[in-house]
Amino acid sequence: MFQRSLDGLVAFLTCLFPYLPEVEALRYLDAAGADALVAARLIVNRRGMEQSFVVDSGATVITAEIALRCAAVADRHTR
Repeated sequence: MFQRSLDGLVAFLTCLFPYLPEVEALRYLDAAGADALVAARLIVNRRGMEQSFVVDSGATVITAEIALRCAAVADRHTR
């Protein structure tokens, strides 16, 4: 179960940030204590994306929804 949850977290980050390699997603998750939202914030900050990554923009909301669906599929929680 742990591996499936980790797969879901990695899928969320790599869908949200398409150019993020899985190994980097794992590093960010490790630094964030396995909190996907904290990891996403770290990615935005460390990659200097503060100006281009607007949390409440329509594009970001849609991308986050898709990323959540990717995470659900990776975690095998789809119906």
